[in-house]
Amino acid sequence: MMQTMSDHNQKIPFDFRPEDMIPAVRSFEPVLYRQGNLYYCLLGADADNGILGFGATPRQAIADWEHKLRSNMNK
Repeated sequence: MMQTMSDHNQKIPFDFRPEDMIPAVRSFEPVLYRQGNLYYCLLGADADNGILGFGATPRQAIADWEHKLRSNMNK
């Protein structure tokens, strides 16, 4: 059975509506998780089948996620 990010991490609430938020993030609203000092931003069923970004803050995780989203779109 495949484990999801939420099996071992704490899902955290985040407001994706601010105007300075990256448009793709406002559209897709990926889920944010926290594990220890790291934040994860995930769109998809799990890390293997979705787009996963991470960082020391929620904004850094979202920026990393957006970079990986763009990279996947350019393949």
